[in-house]
Amino acid sequence: EYMGETKLFCLRMELNQGRVYVDVVKKGESGQTLVQFYSRYNHSTESEWSDHIQSGHVFVDKVVVANPFHQIGVRNVLEYHRPPWLEPVAPLSIDILHFDEHFVVINKPSGLPVLPSENYYRFTVLSVLEQLRHRFTQLSHRYHITSISHHIDIC
Repeated sequence: EYMGETKLFCLRMELNQGRVYVDVVKKGESGQTLVQFYSRYNHSTESEWSDHIQSGHVFVDKVVVANPFHQIGVRNVLEYHRPPWLEPVAPLSIDILHFDEHFVVINKPSGLPVLPSENYYRFTVLSVLEQLRHRFTQLSHRYHITSISHHIDIC
């Protein structure tokens, strides 16, 4: 079915809702401290990770652990609750070129990321499709996004 319409979303700077990153401790990571484990994510320094942990942003098996030197064990579920942040500006419009029971084909503008990343969480193609999911009820909730050019994505 050809949609032939453009969905536009208001673009404004505002805080997103934050994001929870989940890790499950593997055998080779057991015995590390929380700060050692998280320091592998080099977007923050060891000192910044220590601050995140002490501020109560890290959970171990659903319990807040504010001690950066807490030792982790195999199969511990770690959650880093990243506080809300201002995302960089991105164009939030997509053209729906086609959809049927198998595919949604969209034309996305340059500068709109396809998937969440360190900087973008709400301002992505995936987020826009989530907002429009009531239009595509016959599709599976699993997304496989394939870019076939710089601007056309098949979902």
